[in-house]
Amino acid sequence: MKYKYNKNKKQASTEEINKYKDFGKLITPYEDAKKRMHRPLYKDPKALLALLLLLLIVYLLTLNNPAKEEQPTDTKPPIEQKP
Repeated sequence: MKYKYNKNKKQASTEEINKYKDFGKLITPYEDAKKRMHRPLYKDPKALLALLLLLLIVYLLTLNNPAKEEQPTDTKPPIEQKP
């Protein structure tokens, strides 16, 4: 892959440089994105409701699971003794 370098690049004027020195304009979108990213769960009612519903379903499934009932460990019938 070939790279093309511009060796005769014109120098930026002072006005152009000052136009890009507005750091408030630069940081504002970053701060907005950061606020949107970290929204607590209790402030989002749909997400909280979905989480509680999921936990309720999992709890009910584990509560009524028939596989957890005690199975007899000894499956052989007892030996009858002759008198």
